[in-house]
Amino acid sequence: MKQFNSFSWAKTIVFLFCVFFIHQTAYSQLYEVGFGLGATNYKGDVAPTFSIKNTQPAGMVFGRMNFSHAVSLKTSLLVGKISGEDANSNDPFLQVRNYGFNSLIAEASAVIEYNFFDFRSDDRRLKFSPYVFAGAGITFFLSHEATGNAPKNTSQTILPVVPFGIGMKHALNDRFTLEYHFSTSKNFSDNTDGFIDNIEDPNTNKFQKVSRKDIENYYFLGISLSYRFIQVNCPKHFNNNLIH
Repeated sequence: MKQFNSFSWAKTIVFLFCVFFIHQTAYSQLYEVGFGLGATNYKGDVAPTFSIKNTQPAGMVFGRMNFSHAVSLKTSLLVGKISGEDANSNDPFLQVRNYGFNSLIAEASAVIEYNFFDFRSDDRRLKFSPYVFAGAGITFFLSHEATGNAPKNTSQTILPVVPFGIGMKHALNDRFTLEYHFSTSKNFSDNTDGFIDNIEDPNTNKFQKVSRKDIENYYFLGISLSYRFIQVNCPKHFNNNLIH
């Protein structure tokens, strides 16, 4: 992975963040801010199948621009831990290899959301809507620790990702929205865990082999609360009366 490409992705995400917050004063009823809490899970070389033991805490903050009742742009910053342990696997080979890692990551992303229903409409009795989303982002590795028999960290510090997923929005009132969401962050690397490719190395013990053929992912399951800015406009004739 070329470092230039990673920084290009980073510049794009930072630009989207700037566009969102600089223009926040105009059409303020279109904007939301919020935060969320949840958990991450990792799937890769040291966790080829799902294990609840690899679940770690995470949190996020975000801003949203609502272009219509159906389409929104959401920029977010997710901070949390990801981890994997061969010891949590049922595979005897992985248990003998006994690799593991713990990483603290920060994911900055921008996604397009599509709401299936106009859940804030006054005519709608049920104030909820399922939605889907997809976009692009950058994952920054803030820290990394190898555990067990794992070799020294060789992971990249910046990785591009494609986050996508599904969720449910529930309008509590005109301003507050409760959301449940599940996302997958698809990496463009098989180096998330920090282990080098040694599958073809004849000098490596067969119980320490690491394959680089599979692309790794991590997942986020969370709940969040958002606040929508609403600008109350006075009727035109009322403003004219105040002027005169």
